[in-house]
Amino acid sequence: MRDALTTEAVQRAAAITALGDDYRPVAYIIDERAIVNGVIGLHATGGSTNHLLHLVAIARAAGIDLRWDDFAELSSAIPLLARVYPNGSADVNHFHNAGGMGFLIAQLLDAGLLHGDVKTICGSGLDGLPLRSAARR
Repeated sequence: MRDALTTEAVQRAAAITALGDDYRPVAYIIDERAIVNGVIGLHATGGSTNHLLHLVAIARAAGIDLRWDDFAELSSAIPLLARVYPNGSADVNHFHNAGGMGFLIAQLLDAGLLHGDVKTICGSGLDGLPLRSAARR
């Protein structure tokens, strides 16, 4: 499955470049709401230090001032929904088999904890993503 997902990701990445058929510059997608959603995802999955450092770097590149205090403030409001390796005993395959990102996103949206109106590489809004409908099965 990893090879199939990698192939799809590469094809989608190519499609959203200026040379593709669905141009979406990163600046169109990355805004404060997307960064907050990333921090929420980090907290909900017990994410890694690497994830945290990348979010800070992405925010900075987008001109967004993301501080350690922002992580701390959000951590008190976001439930831990999954403990995926390296911060838990389950690996990504266990996470996927239990519903994966689609289920996680649906739970956070239903609880009003995510910005659903963000732009994504697939279009506008998290509610319309196939992941969300797959999580409802």
